[in-house]
Formats: sequence, C-alpha cells, structure tokens
Amino acid sequence: AAPGIGAASAEALAAAGARVAVSDVNGEGAEATARKIDGLAMQLDVSDRAAVDSALARTAESLGSLDILVNNAGVYIGYGGPVRDITDEMWRKLWSINVDGVFYCCRAAARIMIDAGRGGRIINVASTQAVSPGVGVTYDGSKAAVAQITRALALELAPHGINVNAL
Repeated sequence: AAPGIGAASAEALAAAGARVAVSDVNGEGAEATARKIDGLAMQLDVSDRAAVDSALARTAESLGSLDILVNNAGVYIGYGGPVRDITDEMWRKLWSINVDGVFYCCRAAARIMIDAGRGGRIINVASTQAVSPGVGVTYDGSKAAVAQITRALALELAPHGINVNAL
C-alpha cells in the first residue's frame, strides 16, 4: 500500500471509518501511507508465507479483528517479455508475488476470519489481462490464476460469511 491502488484503497477504507493496516515490500512507503491514515504499517514480502502469516496475525491482534483483506501486491515490469526470453527466475519471481502471495494472504485471512466467526471480505486485485491476454504470458497467466483462485474461494468461503471478489 505504498503507492497507487494500494495507497488509495487504504485511504478510502480509512475515510469510511475502518482501522487499516498497510503493508508493502517498501517499508518506508507503507509507513508514509500509514501516517496519512493513522494506520498500522508493516514491511511485507507477500511471497514469504511465514511473513504473511505473521503480518495478518499481527493485524488481527493489533486492530482487534481482520474484517477486510485487499490483495493488491503485484509486479510486471522486468518480469515479462517474449516467452523465448523469459528465464525461470523471472517466471518464478512474478508468480511468487502475483499468485503465491495472493494465495498466502487469502489462506491466512480465511483462517483468521473463520476462527473469529464474524465473516469478512477478501478483495483480490486481478486485471483485465485475466480474460483478455496481451501483455505477456507471465503476467497474463498470473492474473488469470488470481481470477480463478477468487472464484474457487468465493464458493468455498461463502458458507463462513466470507465474501471473495476480484477487481
């Protein structure tokens, strides 16, 4: 939530009265956004499962609950290009953030929300590239995966009062 969509989402939620925790791999950027909204800031690499579990547990403990998760972390620049030029390292780095990160955050949030018995909302930021490819196989494929993860979780978590959507 240091720049762009993440910061704007954090600011909108805070303006609506939510207590907000913001995270970003850029810790200073997360701190700057948190200062604007009197929120909780954490440096977080969403591709690190243990760090995600810890950050979401800290959020629920510090704020008293975890009611909404906005999964906005994602990369493209520097991790795409023609398929013949994509290295294994580029592929894994993009997918570890764009897909693994979404999964880790959804799983951690679902565990917390189900245990609390209060329901909740999970919002995954996908892309039009999920349904209309054109940027490249790494990014387009990762965003299609986010869209399908969202659909599957919407069905699985609905009985727990957890609404899952993608933008």
